[in-house]
Amino acid sequence: LILMGRVLSGIPLAGAALIGALVTLLRSAASQAEPSESTDPKLIPARSTRIRLSRSFLRQLGILESELRKTAMEEEWTIDWQTHEAAHSAARAALQRRDYSATLRELAKSIDALMAGVHAYRKQIVREARWGKSGGLGG
Repeated sequence: LILMGRVLSGIPLAGAALIGALVTLLRSAASQAEPSESTDPKLIPARSTRIRLSRSFLRQLGILESELRKTAMEEEWTIDWQTHEAAHSAARAALQRRDYSATLRELAKSIDALMAGVHAYRKQIVREARWGKSGGLGG
């Protein structure tokens, strides 16, 4: 993927895909928003809305999760694979049952496990840039 003249891969590509998926969800939510019960804006601290989860959105999120998983394996991130696989399997089962809320919940857990790996990887990169591969322990 080329964005603003730069080739995106790995973590930046996964981040761009996640942002795109979230923008799609928010646009969908805005177009399907139901008005709140109260019409006085002073009495509404935050707005809530109901959305209809669609197979196409969940498919896009699944593709994002798949790309993130592929990057995690290629770049050898430290991932709790047991947690990830349990959530991934539960998401697939929920999708087969057409339980879209459960599918979204389990996909979120799966992506969360992968994003924990992104966080650890970034910390490692920063630490190595600052202290070198030995971690500053003189070895």
